[in-house]
Amino acid sequence: MLNAKDLVGEIEYQQPSPKVRPISPELNYVAEIFGLEDPELATVRKQMMEQELEYMSLAPAEGRVLQFLIRGFGIRQIVEIGALYGYSSLCMAKALPSDGEIISLEKDSGRCAVAVANARASVVAEKIDIRCGDALELLAYINDPVDMVFIDADKAGYVKYLDWAEKNVRRGGLIVGDNTFLFGALWGDMRGGHGIEPWMIPIMDEFNRRLANPALYNSILVPTAEGMTIAQKR
Repeated sequence: MLNAKDLVGEIEYQQPSPKVRPISPELNYVAEIFGLEDPELATVRKQMMEQELEYMSLAPAEGRVLQFLIRGFGIRQIVEIGALYGYSSLCMAKALPSDGEIISLEKDSGRCAVAVANARASVVAEKIDIRCGDALELLAYINDPVDMVFIDADKAGYVKYLDWAEKNVRRGGLIVGDNTFLFGALWGDMRGGHGIEPWMIPIMDEFNRRLANPALYNSILVPTAEGMTIAQKR
C-alpha cells in the first residue's frame, strides 16, 4: 500500500486545455463545465500528453462520472483494470471515503512505474494500491467481494474481465467499462484506429449485451465520447 497524508484545506481546481479532446459542441460544453481538474490530476494529464498517451486515458468529465458513482453508491472497495499513468486511479481515490481503497492493475512495467510514482506523490496515496502484471493473473489473488470494478484495459480482454467482475462484485455494486463504443467499430466504423480489429467487435458486443440484461443488472451505456457502460448488480 502506498502512503501519504490527507490533503487539508481547499483545492484549487482548473479547467483543462480547450485542446483536450475536442469532440462535439455538446461534449465540449460538458467538458467546459464539468471537466475541472485539481493540480495533481492536471500534472498527470500533462505527463500523458507529453508522451502522446492522453487519448488512452479518461477525459476529465469522465472522471467526474466515476466520482459521482463512487459517492452516490457508497463505494469503498474498487478494482481497476488498466492504470496507465494513474489518472483514473487518482480520480476515483479522491472520491472514496477515508477507509476506501482502490487496487489498480497495469500490465506495462514502464507505465506501471509512472502510475506508482504518481500515486505516491498524491494526497490520497494511502487509498491506492498499484499492482504491476497481467490482470487475469493478479485478479486470481483478489478473493474478497468488491464494491466496484472499473475496466479500461485491452479491449480483447473485456469479456474475461467481466467474468471475474460478475463473480466478485457484491450485490448492489457496480461494473463500469470504458471505451464501450469500441471507437465506432460496433456500428461498422473502423476509422477510429486504436488497434481495433474486426474480431474484437463481438467481444465488446457481448460485454455490453451481458450488462444490458435487466434480470441481472440495472444498467445503461452512457454516450460519452467513447462510451461508458455502467451496471449495478442486482
